[in-house]
Amino acid sequence: MRRLMIERLTLSIIGVGVLFSSSLAEAPKLTRIFPAGGQCGTRVEVTCKGDFTWPLSIWAPGLQVECGETKGQLFVTVPEVANNDRYWIRLYSADGASAKLPFLVGTISEQQEVEPNDRWREAQLIETTPITVNGVLEKSPDVDVFAVQLAAGQGLVVALEANRRLGSPMDAILQIATADGVVLAENHDDAGLDPRLHFVAPQDGSYQIRLFAFPSEPDTRIAFRGGENYVYRLTISREGYVTHTQPIGSFGSRKSVQAAGWDLEGDLTLPIRVDDAVSEVRVFGDVRDIRPVRFLSLLPANRAGCARYALGEDVEPPTSDRVASAVVQSAWHSLSLPAMVTGAIQFAGQQDDYRLQLEQGQSIALTVEAVSLDFPTVPLVHVYDMNDKVVAQFAENAPTGDAVLSFTAAEAGEYRVHVADRYGAASSRHHYLLCVWEPPADVVLTAATEMLTVTKEVPAELEVAIKRYAGADGNVGELTVEAVGLPPGVTCESVVSKPGEPTADKVTLKFVSAGQPYQGPLLLQGRSTAPRELIRPVRSPTQLDACLESLWIRTVGSD
Repeated sequence: MRRLMIERLTLSIIGVGVLFSSSLAEAPKLTRIFPAGGQCGTRVEVTCKGDFTWPLSIWAPGLQVECGETKGQLFVTVPEVANNDRYWIRLYSADGASAKLPFLVGTISEQQEVEPNDRWREAQLIETTPITVNGVLEKSPDVDVFAVQLAAGQGLVVALEANRRLGSPMDAILQIATADGVVLAENHDDAGLDPRLHFVAPQDGSYQIRLFAFPSEPDTRIAFRGGENYVYRLTISREGYVTHTQPIGSFGSRKSVQAAGWDLEGDLTLPIRVDDAVSEVRVFGDVRDIRPVRFLSLLPANRAGCARYALGEDVEPPTSDRVASAVVQSAWHSLSLPAMVTGAIQFAGQQDDYRLQLEQGQSIALTVEAVSLDFPTVPLVHVYDMNDKVVAQFAENAPTGDAVLSFTAAEAGEYRVHVADRYGAASSRHHYLLCVWEPPADVVLTAATEMLTVTKEVPAELEVAIKRYAGADGNVGELTVEAVGLPPGVTCESVVSKPGEPTADKVTLKFVSAGQPYQGPLLLQGRSTAPRELIRPVRSPTQLDACLESLWIRTVGSD
């Protein structure tokens, strides 16, 4: 499936580039897009900030974007059915290309924050929900206040997207308060640095939603902050909010999955659609980057929220044990490789155990994910042998807070995987995703930069980092790193990465241009035949926990 995706990616980007007249002026700089998202099936007017001439060309796979007459004005048409919740927009001209910025999409109505709304007397009234409010904490200090009417016992979900998905440099706080300012609920970091909270009204009345922030990179000042890049999307819902699916992931084909979250009524299923267009890839920085699992964003129709679904690829699900896609509810579970299990720690002190039959010398990778999926669980994982001896454990959590480990069975027999919460916590939200598989030899290739400029006089060099993973089938042998579908007049000789040599973990590609101006996506790949046929794309540097499987090239002719 991965090779098929590379072929589709190649077809989708070849021919996208544009021929320009030669220029060596400053490239456009894009620093902000506002609003930073839109509703599916709508045309959104967007204002860009930065340093650029106008009009410009636009690269935004999956979106239809046009320049308006006013400098910085864009019109973004969001597809009726979106297979991603985050797209990327880049501006470019004959002078070069800007960095790409994210654009989020959802299925519910949207509106913009209206100033002044800093004080409780100025609270912006939210009459219709669910709604996504696009706003900016424009100055230091800035507090945005919204008012919503609730009946006794009615639930309210408020969720912010700012730092984690948009890259806004803010560590925000959400509060729910009474009309006269008494704080009833508060949240700081439910999803990374972005707050989310669920509140149930104790009585009929008007309630205030307060939003303010500190900088995501702390300094010596202790004060609320703001700035033109403190852009946010605030979802307010009295009709429930989708946070995840049940199960969270599975191997094998599945056409739909059950939605779960806060205050959801009725049976809500989400269709599983795989986007073959240019889309982002989740980056973990560990063995999960070679795991045969693809994370999809599933958007519920006319509902607030979004669910991440882990779709297992490249392997067939076990036929003798359906736990590979099950939701765990009992204390002991037998696993067959590969396995993907949705678990929940619902009682204080709960400990889940899984049995796994391994042969002597058999190597497995094991992950228990929660924090990266926006669950409060902090996994604690031990692996025991037949004598109840710990043979592997995850002593420290990864940067994401998830447990990631690999081990090789010293002898044949039944091993036990023990999962608990590190702090003994439990709730209806303490879910986790357990994945166990035998990783084959593989590689991850990452470019040192996303943007490449080649002039006729001076060839350009691009460094590609190679991370090699050993597998049950050995190690990846010689790896040919090459360009695919180069623009007219550009050449690039392939380079071979050899194990045990300086090129094993890094190679440098050299690009030569005949001088024909061009600008557009660039696809590179690594190809090997040992220990098996393997083709992997060269990824762009990580941005907001994701990458693209394409780069950007600009060729400049002689003046």
